[in-house]
Amino acid sequence: MTPRKELFLAVRDAIATITGIELVDLQRKQFNQPKEFYGSLYTAALIGIKQIIWGQMVEQRQEGNCTFEVILYTKDGWMDQFANTEDIANGLMEIDLQDSIIEKVLFLHSDNFKPIMLVNEAPEDEDSQMLSYKLTFSTTIYRVIKPRYSTKTITITPAT
Repeated sequence: MTPRKELFLAVRDAIATITGIELVDLQRKQFNQPKEFYGSLYTAALIGIKQIIWGQMVEQRQEGNCTFEVILYTKDGWMDQFANTEDIANGLMEIDLQDSIIEKVLFLHSDNFKPIMLVNEAPEDEDSQMLSYKLTFSTTIYRVIKPRYSTKTITITPAT
């Protein structure tokens, strides 16, 4: 398994345990459709691995600085406060969901990536029909690359 896939699966599995999030998936711009084509709206967390800046190490290994985002989309809450939100906590469930995502993702690690750190929190798109909030994380990630050369043993027999 590649380190990028391992990172995605670890983050996805951690977020999937949060009650209230209906969809956890790879960011494929699922919610960037024109307004008239919105299907079912979900409370969703979409994970996008944004950038890995690779450097070389010894013995066919690479180390990279990886930045990824978790974008939380919510169908009810802050943007609908004026429209009788269903959230009995006055539409503040998004704050709880954001905090839960941070708690689940922060410090996750494996053999192929170091503990994950939170870098930034910001609203994603304030003009959207759905509230979206972006959490940006970073980690150091490692991968083994195919060696360019292989080791061969040479036997020399002295001439007699």
